Amino acid sequence: MTNKRFFLEHKAALYSIISLFLRVFTGPLSIFFITTKLTLDNQAVYYTFISIAAIQWVFELGISTSLVQVIAGSTENNKKRAYIKFACLFYSGVIIPLFLCMFLYANWTFDNINNGSWFYPWLLYSLFVSLNVSVNVFYIIEEGDLNINKVYKIRLITGGIYSFSLLLALFLGFGLYSLCISQIFMYISSIYFFRKKIRYVFCDIWKEKSEPILYSVKSILRFQIKISLVWIFGYLYWNFYSIYFYKYVSVDFSALFGASNAVVSSIAIAMTSWTQTKRSIFSKMISNNRYHESWLAFRKTIIFASIGYISLALLFVLIVNYIPVSYSERFFSANIMTSLILMRFIILYHELILIYLRAFQDEPLYKETLLNYIVTPIFVIIAALFISDFYIFWVSFIIQLLFLYLYIKNGYLFFKSKSKSKSKSKSNVYR
Repeated sequence: MTNKRFFLEHKAALYSIISLFLRVFTGPLSIFFITTKLTLDNQAVYYTFISIAAIQWVFELGISTSLVQVIAGSTENNKKRAYIKFACLFYSGVIIPLFLCMFLYANWTFDNINNGSWFYPWLLYSLFVSLNVSVNVFYIIEEGDLNINKVYKIRLITGGIYSFSLLLALFLGFGLYSLCISQIFMYISSIYFFRKKIRYVFCDIWKEKSEPILYSVKSILRFQIKISLVWIFGYLYWNFYSIYFYKYVSVDFSALFGASNAVVSSIAIAMTSWTQTKRSIFSKMISNNRYHESWLAFRKTIIFASIGYISLALLFVLIVNYIPVSYSERFFSANIMTSLILMRFIILYHELILIYLRAFQDEPLYKETLLNYIVTPIFVIIAALFISDFYIFWVSFIIQLLFLYLYIKNGYLFFKSKSKSKSKSKSNVYR
């Protein structure tokens, strides 16, 4: 295979790798500016901003995941147009409720700050977070049509613009306003890249006949209810730490967690992004009954993600040990950092398994996932109250290991049942 052919066949994955290196480079750099340009209190507020804004996933309800799978697996244009219309209605309607919810949530979280220094930065930040959520509809359309290269090229460029504008704003001393500045630049660049698709959707799609929108909603309802529950409780699971630490442990501990978790999570997210580039391909393979082929493709992503995560996490630990104390003291100590890295590594495996199984247009492990999302925060609170801050992430690590066993076992049983049912239906056809 020539280099040119390899590049053409793996463009999306290569864009994802470039995004990975961009994240690895800009992540620590942004943290450097955060820890040097902001006070420890504002560092805590900065990362709490991000955790509050993540409630967008509750409002998003995993709709994007469901729609990408069903659009990619659909061969009828009438159905595709119905799904697109539903996506447009949903994302247009979610902007105002999301903005209002984030505003009230922030008021409750920051009620201990008397000077109101957080208010205007948060107002702008939450507004453009809400607007950027609405842009997801165009990513869904492109990825559902298997334009994966275009999707990840745009994600790469807009992500680069976001990172550069964030770094520049932090460097110039805009403080908490830096987050809203980066969201504004990302929104403007996204609108620019999707300008033709916007005209196509609102000028052409709505004029063309399609299957009734209500029918398209009903066809994905079973899958959507499961994934929505996972998304709603997932907010508690993913962002519980920052909010709980800020409100009930200490502002300083919250600041240290924010900086440490930002690096570790950015590495893990970069690894899941690699798998995300393959999800519509998995869906297409599975819809064509190429189960074994889809499994082999997924196994390769697991190997890459594991090697990438371990390598970059070790590099991060090494860097923290050799940087000046004035910078390194803004992160967790080595012992707590180790438990955080190991915990996030196990969670990475959870995420990869769920991404692959969703390609079957189902959420087979939603019960296990919901239980995990409820049990983990409870045990973390117990550890924080009655044991020690040192053991918080070790407790979570042990819980995640137990759930990983359930994910692997039940995920394998689901895969086996699906492949068997398809092979039986094939044999009946031949008879």
